[in-house]
Amino acid sequence: GLSGAGVQLRALALPPMAEAAMKVMADPKAMDLLRTWNGGQAIGLLPALHLGSSSAVALFSMPTGTQADARRSVGRALQRFWLTASHAGWGVQPLFAPIYVARALNANPGHFDPEEAATTARVDRELRQLFALVDEEPVCLLRLAEPVGRNHRSPRNAIMDITVHADQSSNHY
Repeated sequence: GLSGAGVQLRALALPPMAEAAMKVMADPKAMDLLRTWNGGQAIGLLPALHLGSSSAVALFSMPTGTQADARRSVGRALQRFWLTASHAGWGVQPLFAPIYVARALNANPGHFDPEEAATTARVDRELRQLFALVDEEPVCLLRLAEPVGRNHRSPRNAIMDITVHADQSSNHY
């Protein structure tokens, strides 16, 4: 299994308030209670907390309606950027929520309550204004920071534990 896989929270070098918010958001029961109490407004500020404590931010975008070849080029550029930043000692943290939650809202607006929809639309609008996106779609927002304290490496799974092997005799995967 992949239990324990992923980036460890301490490796993200977050300020204490953002780390506490991440811990709360990881607990579905806590999030349900916050919604019931209408107390989750501060969670909506989480992307701003990340950006405000960042040494730098980067946004990868591409023209609206981009074809697969161009998408692969953006992916390669993102990979080169990330590897170069890591090699230089910078911590790189992707901030997917502002981009992908907005996409989910556009695809399925009925899955969001009105307050969540309004917050998501506002964050998307502010992101597009901040990076002057007109006929472009955001792909990946990255937070760059100098790690606080000792650099923590997240545990890695062995490649053989996470790959699927083709059974060549039966053409089954």
